[in-house]
Amino acid sequence: MARRAGIPGEATATRTRRGIRGRGERTRLEILEATIRVIAERGVRGVSHREVAREAGVSLSLTTYYFADLRDLVASAFRHLLAGHLADYGPTFELAFRELDRLIEGRPPRPADRARVRDFLVRKVVGYVREKLETRPVGLAAEHHLLFERLLDPDVREIAETHRSGLVAPFIDLCRRLGTREPALDADLLLGTILRLEYEQLVDAGQNPDLRRLRRVVGRLVDLLLGDRGR
Repeated sequence: MARRAGIPGEATATRTRRGIRGRGERTRLEILEATIRVIAERGVRGVSHREVAREAGVSLSLTTYYFADLRDLVASAFRHLLAGHLADYGPTFELAFRELDRLIEGRPPRPADRARVRDFLVRKVVGYVREKLETRPVGLAAEHHLLFERLLDPDVREIAETHRSGLVAPFIDLCRRLGTREPALDADLLLGTILRLEYEQLVDAGQNPDLRRLRRVVGRLVDLLLGDRGR
C-alpha cells in the first residue's frame, strides 16, 4: 500500500507543539519548586506571585498565567511536594516491614526478641528522620508548614489531612505487628512524636541533627510500645 503523504510541515508543527508543552511543563514545575522554597523559608503567608517569580527566575506574568491566584499556587505546590514525598514513603516502609517480619517471624515480638526489635526500630526511625533532615530540609520545612496551615486555612485542610492519613497508615501497620492494644492511637502518638522531633531538629540543629536525643526519645517510645501487649 502506498504511503499516504502528510500535510506539508505537519511533523515539524507537531514537534514544535510538543516542545512548547514540554517547556511549559518545565516552567510550571520550576514555579512550584520555587513556591516550596518560599514556603519553607517564609511560611505560606510569605508567598506572593512576585516573590515566587523572583525565586524561580521567571517573569511575573508566567506565575499568574499558570496559577489563577495564590490559593491555587499554594495548593498546587503542596500537592507537588507531597507526591514526591509519598513516592519514597511507601517503598521505605515496605522494605522495613519485610525486614521486621523476618525478625519477628510474623507474630508480636516475644520477650527474648524485644532487644533486637527495639534496636531495629530505633535504627530505622532515627535513620528515616536523619535522612529527611540531611537531604530534604527544604521539603521537610514546607511539609511542616502544611501541617500547621491546616489549622488556619480551610483551603489546604483537606490536602493536609489526606497527607497526615497517609503518614500514619504505615505506623498503624507497625503497631499491629508489635501487638499493641490500640494500634491506631499508638500510631498517632508515634507519628506525633516523630513530627515534633523533626520540627525541633529543623529549628535547633538544621542539617546536623542531635542523633543522641533522637535515639533516646525514639527508644523510650519504642520501649513503651513493646511493653504494651494486647495478646
